[in-house]
Amino acid sequence: MKLLPIIRRYRILRLYILILRLKSWLTGILIGLTVPIFKYISPETNWPFTLEQQRTFPEGTLGRDIAKKLDKSGFKLIPKFESHDAEHILFNYPMTGLGEIRLQYFLHGNGKRSWVSVGTMLLGVGSFPELIWLFAKDYKRGKQFRNLNAVNLGTYLTKETRKVRSELMKGTPLFSETVQAA
Repeated sequence: MKLLPIIRRYRILRLYILILRLKSWLTGILIGLTVPIFKYISPETNWPFTLEQQRTFPEGTLGRDIAKKLDKSGFKLIPKFESHDAEHILFNYPMTGLGEIRLQYFLHGNGKRSWVSVGTMLLGVGSFPELIWLFAKDYKRGKQFRNLNAVNLGTYLTKETRKVRSELMKGTPLFSETVQAA
């Protein structure tokens, strides 16, 4: 007879996971609706490769990993948002509504602040108040990496993703710094 409470808890947990997925999907739609607006007000980026070129990169490189993730998610490389897609890959945040909110907390902690990130963070707290602890963890995690405002992620596309990730950690020299020192 002790099995019945376990089954109930399991059903409640499954329902909670379903509700989280639904909220993530809805926030993803809301965030997606804002992309055309931000496309016009965002500054130009000099992304060196097209998505088709990135698909031909060796396995494990940042460019190839971006192309694979975009293809799997059914997204395209949107002009002016290329480095944002790279941030999703580098810091392991899914391209979902909840993943976007978590990435914005990470970036805010990293020092990459904007009114867009604040709005996304507020949407996150309003939509997922039970995950504030996770957002705080993402914010702290962002502080562990060097400031991304000073880094052009387009220069890392041909390098291995895991090496780029470790290079962006605070306390490790940037690739460009090691080349200049040699």
